[in-house]
Amino acid sequence: MVWLDRGNRLTQLHLTSSNVCWRPASTAELAGLAGYFALLIVGTDVLNVRLGVEALTAAVILPAAISRRLESFARDWWFFLIGLVMWNVSGPIAAYSPFPLHLDFMLQADHHMFFGHDAVTWMQRTFADYGRGSPLDIVSFVTYNLHLPEPYIAGYILWRLNRELYLQFAAAALVVSVLGFIAFVVYPAVPPWLAAQRYGEVPGVYNGFGLILHRHPLPFHGTPLFYAFQWRGDAVAAFPSEHAAFPLLEFLAFSRLGRPWLGLFVWPLWVVFVVVYLGEHWVIDALAGWLLALVAFFAVRGVIRV
Repeated sequence: MVWLDRGNRLTQLHLTSSNVCWRPASTAELAGLAGYFALLIVGTDVLNVRLGVEALTAAVILPAAISRRLESFARDWWFFLIGLVMWNVSGPIAAYSPFPLHLDFMLQADHHMFFGHDAVTWMQRTFADYGRGSPLDIVSFVTYNLHLPEPYIAGYILWRLNRELYLQFAAAALVVSVLGFIAFVVYPAVPPWLAAQRYGEVPGVYNGFGLILHRHPLPFHGTPLFYAFQWRGDAVAAFPSEHAAFPLLEFLAFSRLGRPWLGLFVWPLWVVFVVVYLGEHWVIDALAGWLLALVAFFAVRGVIRV
């Protein structure tokens, strides 16, 4: 009888601990996480500091430690954190691709979609102020700079809301990164700004992100990993656009949480506007990125049931 009572107590304690660990985040916790991540992004952008995998790994470990969830965090995040480091490293590797550069396909695809016109040329002529610091340029700069932090931030919030859905998102994000890396190696694609600068196509188009970055009043600080190994980014990783893929992947994941999250559909649309407006991607790049996200999400969904 004593043994049974002890067993019941132990079982009850175990269930209580599990419930505390995996209880979905409250509104207050979500608000706190939103404020924490917003402060991190805005603060580093103001200081002109590039958030790398080192800082971002620490950024998601910190709230897990504060909430006493380090054990479950380590169990669920180890593979994703390793994959995100490899994703960050894949750019410098793809930059040494031995394959020829490609431009005509993206250029002609955009021409056909827009009846002989270039969307990027029209957008820059219509909206750009050539890096003089308009609100549109600043918001676009911040949006484009979210590319590396967003899988960490989206992943952590999903993890606090629905563990199984987080695992599905993390697996799909890694599929996107692996397939993207393969594409960048075998099909190095010239972005619009480089097509204008090096090949004389889409004349007048410029690198909006780079121009805003260089006009920042504070010096740029890159990531320690890139400094230590003297790595450089891959300038010809335009097709498919991972900048477009990840926001759609995030929307697909969050939309499964219910109607209140459906408003996030504006996020992938806005990011496509930004990457084309800044001259970083062709429209066809963004559409290919969306297709990549859809394939990855529904392929993983068939394996990891939520």
